Amino acid sequence: MPARDAKAENQPLDPEPARVWTDQAGRSFVARFVGMKGTRVELLKDRLRFSHPFTFFSPADQQYVRDEMNRRGQGHVLPSQSTEPAAPSFVPGEPAIPPSDTSPVEPAAVPWEPQPSAHGFGMKSNESQPASAASGSPESAPSSSGPSQPAAPESASQTVYLCKNCDGELPSDFQLGQRCPHCNARIVYEQGGDGGVAGFPGIAASRWPILVGGGIGALVIIVILLRVIAAATRN
Repeated sequence: MPARDAKAENQPLDPEPARVWTDQAGRSFVARFVGMKGTRVELLKDRLRFSHPFTFFSPADQQYVRDEMNRRGQGHVLPSQSTEPAAPSFVPGEPAIPPSDTSPVEPAAVPWEPQPSAHGFGMKSNESQPASAASGSPESAPSSSGPSQPAAPESASQTVYLCKNCDGELPSDFQLGQRCPHCNARIVYEQGGDGGVAGFPGIAASRWPILVGGGIGALVIIVILLRVIAAATRN
């Protein structure tokens, strides 16, 4: 009977075992193949029946549907060849792809925030940083690898004169012609490390920088060493 045969074509056999389906966008879900209804593929998941257009599925799934429909003797209801989907068209009232354990989980998109412009960035970058972020940054956090070290004192510059006769330190306001306060020798000229003598025409004096440590904080003193020769006799 023709009417009964046509009805038999629309009434599929028992659903096939559950399998993983993939759409053209690469999204996957698990469902059981029921049959074709027009140009739509009917699926079943958790007693919920839904359908998608034939072109909604990947080429591999389209071929699977062809093979199943040909096995049932209903291959004539399928499109002649695989086609690219224009846009997924869902029937009102039918669910979209149901969630499943095999569906890929994508992280939530981070909202876009405009970046500050290059103009004026250097002047305002510190103002835009919250105080809590600045205090909690790794750069500002104290190191826990060992005991904290006291800050080194700032280095100072000082000129020191030494008597060549006794290597005693001379006052900062000392002048040639005066006597050494330590050995009482009269200082008449200055001599540098290269043998040059200052205070006489055509003779130049050089400077020797040395480091002197002392005090609480390892004070660094840049000393311009003026080797002074005592040429006068002692009293």
